[in-house]
Amino acid sequence: MKTNKRKAFSLLLAVLLVMFGLSAAMAEDTKKKTEDESYQEEEDKQAGVHFEEENQVLDKATIQKVIKKRQSGILNCYNTQLQTNHSLAGKVVINFTIQLDGTIQGGKAVKKATTMKDKKVVKCIEKIVKNLHFPSRKKGEPIEINYPWVFQPPKE
Repeated sequence: MKTNKRKAFSLLLAVLLVMFGLSAAMAEDTKKKTEDESYQEEEDKQAGVHFEEENQVLDKATIQKVIKKRQSGILNCYNTQLQTNHSLAGKVVINFTIQLDGTIQGGKAVKKATTMKDKKVVKCIEKIVKNLHFPSRKKGEPIEINYPWVFQPPKE
């Protein structure tokens, strides 16, 4: 009977030691992760990365997504004039600034970069761009953009 108690006690002691060892290892691992995270956060701060502001960034993909939603209207500007001038072609570059609240300031064609000769097409695109609305941001700076559209009549 004593040997059974000894075996049970030894087994219990072994289990406790293993559990304690795992707990200590887990605590050490957690401490290391916390230190690593603190170090990474400090590096991020020095690099200008702020994760709580991550969704405040207006990236190129978001800008293109908003413009793409209005692409049919922009194509309509061109296609309307293409009906009267079947060889109408050229590039329209619009300069605009996206404000922090998502509204547009500016929205004018860049004369030196725009090769489209039809003023109706250019004015129509300017009007659409001025009415674009982007996601708002709490921090950051207004973003200035020169956005190009290139138009060519369909090949026959």
